[in-house]
Amino acid sequence: MAKPVLDIDIIIPLSALPSARTALTNTRYTDCGEMNVPGRFAFRQPGYGRSDAAHGAGKNGELRYNTYLMIEGCVALRNHLDIQRVLLGDPELREEYARVKNELKEIEFENIGQYAIGKTEILCKILRKAG
Repeated sequence: MAKPVLDIDIIIPLSALPSARTALTNTRYTDCGEMNVPGRFAFRQPGYGRSDAAHGAGKNGELRYNTYLMIEGCVALRNHLDIQRVLLGDPELREEYARVKNELKEIEFENIGQYAIGKTEILCKILRKAG
């Protein structure tokens, strides 16, 4: 269960950050910076700006995707990997997470932050299981 947006993590060492940011912006991605998540640098796909929503249907019905440069070892990356590991190994928790996301997809949010807040409780439960 997921929003109809693909999230792509590109894992890099901190030393590669300047060249990776340049490479993405040179191919028309919009650099949105860390957006209050240390070590995770967000980029909007070509054709979308910093103020465009990071969710929902594309302008012409195309798949939406968010690309992130993730600094090796950062908390956000560890969380992504721990969530994936736990959900792959725990069918009951995976179903609970799917139920929460199903409920959230029925709500019209003003911004992606509200969607994220709606997932906080289940994500914390998953991360607690991850240790």
